[in-house]
Amino acid sequence: MTAANLEIRLKLNGFHNFSTLTKSKGNFIIRKGFFYEMGYSAKQMAEDLNAKFPGHIEIVKTWRKFVPFRGGDSVAKSSHFGVEFKFTE
Repeated sequence: MTAANLEIRLKLNGFHNFSTLTKSKGNFIIRKGFFYEMGYSAKQMAEDLNAKFPGHIEIVKTWRKFVPFRGGDSVAKSSHFGVEFKFTE
């Protein structure tokens, strides 16, 4: 499955809570940028993803990256929550 196909599949299943989607070494990585955390976390993002695909994905890792704000940086270089996962089908 390509990253573009997965993005369509995620959105059709009602999971819109990510900024970028990439594929690396067979795993998919979603990131959600933030300026304020507002009580959200990478763990919560992983739980939301699991709720949309129960029993079909395996969470490889989650993380929170915090860096000082720099306008124009990509999501990967700025503050973000990340979830790396793979399909178990």
